[in-house]
Amino acid sequence: MSLFISDLHGDAYELGDGSWYLNRVSWKGDSKLGVVGHDKRRGLVTNRHLYETPIDSWDPVDQIKVDRSIGNSLNSDVRGGINLRPIWHDGFWYAVIHDGKSAPLFKLRDGNLEVVGRSDISVEGFDVKDGRIVLTAMSFDRPSEIYIVDNEMRRLTGMNDGYLSRVKLKRAEEFSIKASDGVDVECLFLAPDGDPPYPTILYVHGGPATSFGNAFMHELHFLNQNGYALLLVNFRGSEGYGEDFRDIRERYGERDFLDLMEALDEAVRRGYADPDKLAVMGGSYGGFMTNWIIGHSDKFKAAITMRGICNWISDYGTTDIGFYFNPDQIGGTPWENFPKYWEKSPLAHVSNVKTPTLILHSDEDYRCWLDQALQFFTALKVLGVETELVIFPGENHDLSRSGKPKHRIERLKKILEWLDRHMKSGKNNSNNSLAP
Repeated sequence: MSLFISDLHGDAYELGDGSWYLNRVSWKGDSKLGVVGHDKRRGLVTNRHLYETPIDSWDPVDQIKVDRSIGNSLNSDVRGGINLRPIWHDGFWYAVIHDGKSAPLFKLRDGNLEVVGRSDISVEGFDVKDGRIVLTAMSFDRPSEIYIVDNEMRRLTGMNDGYLSRVKLKRAEEFSIKASDGVDVECLFLAPDGDPPYPTILYVHGGPATSFGNAFMHELHFLNQNGYALLLVNFRGSEGYGEDFRDIRERYGERDFLDLMEALDEAVRRGYADPDKLAVMGGSYGGFMTNWIIGHSDKFKAAITMRGICNWISDYGTTDIGFYFNPDQIGGTPWENFPKYWEKSPLAHVSNVKTPTLILHSDEDYRCWLDQALQFFTALKVLGVETELVIFPGENHDLSRSGKPKHRIERLKKILEWLDRHMKSGKNNSNNSLAP
């Protein structure tokens, strides 16, 4: 990416050689810039750090020096937008850093980091003035509110108090597993009312470089209020745990798949999840992984794959990021590495699928194009697997987050109907208590 500096007369010059990935720029006085990005030394999994550089020469100096990324990749479907440009104020940089299941605000200088306010939140935006900090933040069981931080962090608004008084949202239990290769993997289990073991959905997040944690996601609570437990796993590939943890390039469907299956086995072993009432679902990368899982396991009663990928070969040339994302994540191009592209495609393993599968896709999704849904649906139909395809007109990859309200409502209804049909022996016991 290229970075240009322009004066008010329109005269501009390029800073750097365009070889870095850059996504945010902030002024530090008149002579330096703060730039968020990375040098691509580990491809797309390289940590995004804050660098200072003079405005007249490209000489970036890392201000973070920890194995984490600037930004917030926590999963949420009630986010109106994120404003996380670092701010220089009174001798310190202020920036949000994604750390495990949280994305708090930090104050930093010379590589030293200090949390501002609380560490167990998802900061969505902030500003700093005269030593006072205002921010918007959410948690697992509360949507965004406005907070101020001076000597302490105080909530200024109660915009969601009415909603929260009508529904009794639960917090997820946090636990970790020791994966079979010895690495700790963090999980959350959101249990419904009643006694365990529960009908349980293994919900796979997208990215894969995102994570579940202290951010509000209405869909999870909707399913939970309708009698389902949710197992949320920050598997290998997730954001917030460092580059080595995040780096599953050219190994999709391997360690990520094992982390998910081993976490599910642990939830069953603990008596949380009913092994006879399991479902799997996810969107984007989570849709890819749902497709992959049901091609490699028969333990699920139902699957819901959303805005997913089944064929990396066709995905390469039909999406907005395929031409650079796929070579980085899968390895090479389809014409250079055709066997790898096909082996890593769920479509190559579709003849193994037995799980009833609901496919949800938008007809204007250019991140994971509609052809992915059509290919998987056609294959399942030919193979005699129970399947349904629902296409949402005029929607894109962000249907679940910013789609038209009528389509978001219909989407949740379709999801719940499919789960109830296959997880509750045909009886619809749902109360729709969180239906929009």
